[in-house]
Parts: sequence; structure tokens; C-alpha cells
Amino acid sequence: MRLTQPRQKMTNCLWWDDTMKVTVTFENDSEEDGFDGKTSVERYNVDDLYSLAYVFGEATRSAGFTYVEAVAFEKDDGKMVFGEV
Repeated sequence: MRLTQPRQKMTNCLWWDDTMKVTVTFENDSEEDGFDGKTSVERYNVDDLYSLAYVFGEATRSAGFTYVEAVAFEKDDGKMVFGEV
């Protein structure tokens, strides 16, 4: 997923009214893990890094990485922003 300036259409996000819709899709190939299909998580009203990190955490767990407790972003000032668990 690429993040760009608000109100631009993107590959996996659509912007409107200062919030965005985020869709994360994992595609599995039966040759690799015996499961052939897709897992998608879609959330609306993502408006800050906290909620974006939360969505990525949910998506990661739904894809089978159940041991992941939180996802974080490091900002350019060195501060970490964690999604709420």
C-alpha cells in the first residue's frame, strides 16, 4: 500500500472527508501452505496513525500471525505510534 496526499485515489485506499478506507488483502497459494484463497480486512474512517496501525495489526492477525500483539510506526522525530490493542 502506498500512502499519498489526501483525496487522491490509491491502490488500496480511497480518501474522502479527511478519513480513508483501508483494505488489506492477503493472497495465499495452495502450493506454499495448502490454502488457496484470500483474506481481507476493510476498515472505514481511518484518520490517524493509531487507527492505521490498529488496522494493520488486525489484518496481520487475520492472516494467521496470531502472535502479533501490536503494530507501530516510527515517525520522523523518532517517536513510536502503536495501534491500540
